[in-house]
Amino acid sequence: MTTIVVAVYGVKGTHKDESTDSSINFLQYSRNHWNDTVTGEDGTGSYSLAGTEYDRLYADFNLMFNHNGLLLNNYSGTDIKVGYAMVVGSKTDGKYTVDQEELKTAISNKATGGGSVEHQSTSATASKAVTVTGSDNDGAKKNVIVNSIRIADLDNKNRITSYYGFKNSEANQSYYVQVYSYVIVDNKVTLSETPVVINLNDIGNKTYVPQQ
Repeated sequence: MTTIVVAVYGVKGTHKDESTDSSINFLQYSRNHWNDTVTGEDGTGSYSLAGTEYDRLYADFNLMFNHNGLLLNNYSGTDIKVGYAMVVGSKTDGKYTVDQEELKTAISNKATGGGSVEHQSTSATASKAVTVTGSDNDGAKKNVIVNSIRIADLDNKNRITSYYGFKNSEANQSYYVQVYSYVIVDNKVTLSETPVVINLNDIGNKTYVPQQ
């Protein structure tokens, strides 16, 4: 028996299943703790001061984006933007509820097409932008950190691994942060169905024993 597989493509390269969605998965935490010996800017644009101790915490994510089945890294238009948004919501737990419409507005106001060079994202904070319920302080609106990713940096399955770095501080360790991925098409924001929740307390307080 001979089986013939025929590829079927939609009109103008679009998939017949017209939809816009995204997903985000948390991968791991990491920590970088060091003393700088040189003052100046390094190759990544970070500035350091000699004799200064630095302590950074990182959260890694795997993200997937879709709009009508398009291969986004080959898309030449400017009407599609992707990334992820972090709601700094509560010091109690991550079970609070976020006002979705306010979150979409915060993302729309701060999202960009990403950085100007390969594998460069941009980050902007929408201060006191969203209402949450079920947190330790429902009366105060919460900050949203919007991270914009260049669609040209996505792989051929519209996926990318990205990380966000925090200063290791008591304040940053204390919050439970909900993280949503998003796709913007023609100024309409679509959020991932379920956010991931991160908390940096354990990694931020981990004690390292130097190797002998």
